Order: sequence, then structure tokens, then C-alpha cells
Amino acid sequence: MTIETLYQQMLAAMGPRHWLQAGIPPAETLWEILWGGILVQNTNWRNVDYALANLKAATDFEPRQLLALTDTELTTLVKPAGFYTRKVPTLKALERV
Repeated sequence: MTIETLYQQMLAAMGPRHWLQAGIPPAETLWEILWGGILVQNTNWRNVDYALANLKAATDFEPRQLLALTDTELTTLVKPAGFYTRKVPTLKALERV
């Protein structure tokens, strides 16, 4: 399944959302939105912003670059978002889909 297919399925199932209108996300890439959705669980968006900035610097939001990171490296990058012991495996599992 591609990100575009997932997006279209979500749009069809849930209808338009303010952040999904016209198919233009308020982020640089769809991967940034997906990663942010994982990272925001059980934390506030300010902490996610720090983690996403770290991920952008390290991966430029490229899934292959995320998978190339060790768990220790990825943990360091997403630590500001908390619950990193659960979020790191989830991020990597998403990239393998």
C-alpha cells in the first residue's frame, strides 16, 4: 500500500478534515504527518515538534533513511516525544508496510 492509497482510504472513510483539505497537508511530506501521528500519542504537540525537527535533520523524512538508523539513534531523535520504547518500533513497523 502506498501513502497516497492510505491517504485516499482515510479521506473516503473519514471525510475531509481541516488538515486534509484539498489533499494538501500542512507538512512537508505525508511521512511527516504519519510520523507526527505516531509521536503525538500521549504527549503534546510541542514535544512532537522537537522530535520531528530531529527526524527531519537526520532523515529528511525519507523512510529508507529512518530504517537505516539504529534503534539507539532513533530513540535519541524521538525522545522528546516520550514513550520512545513504544514509538521507535511503531515508526519502524510503519516503514516496513
